[in-house]
Amino acid sequence: MKITDNIVHKELKKIITRKGHLPSIYEVGNYCSKVCLMTILSHQLINIDSCFVFFYPYILKAAKNGDYTPEEMARLIDYYWYNEIITNKDSSELKCYQLYGTQDLYLDKHKKIKIPVRDIAETEELRYKLGMQSLKDELQKDTTIIYDVELFKQKYPIFKH
Repeated sequence: MKITDNIVHKELKKIITRKGHLPSIYEVGNYCSKVCLMTILSHQLINIDSCFVFFYPYILKAAKNGDYTPEEMARLIDYYWYNEIITNKDSSELKCYQLYGTQDLYLDKHKKIKIPVRDIAETEELRYKLGMQSLKDELQKDTTIIYDVELFKQKYPIFKH
């Protein structure tokens, strides 16, 4: 899989560099192809070193240009940040926070818990700049999602905030 990821990475990077942007839905042909591109991007971001550094500006540009929804791009960025594993000197692994607050996990079979953000004020500013609803407003509207950092740490002990 790593060989395939590297080949896909090189080709995708060539396409984006040549075009100067992520291919839009109009360029990939339809919604299903757009979803496939999003899946490829998410796979690239977490499996290839330094990939995020290259794709990040293009992801933001795609959201601001309206080629993708702000939520799609923010979800992609949060997926990267949360899946980034930090290895401590003692070889223990820790999961990271998210930036935009788009990712949830299940607390139990019926309740979702929001993966913590690094800084609520920063998240609110990032969401505003991308054209997203406030995280606080989102949590008030959807009462099925719990945002409790301490509860999250208890349920997912490899998390480091």
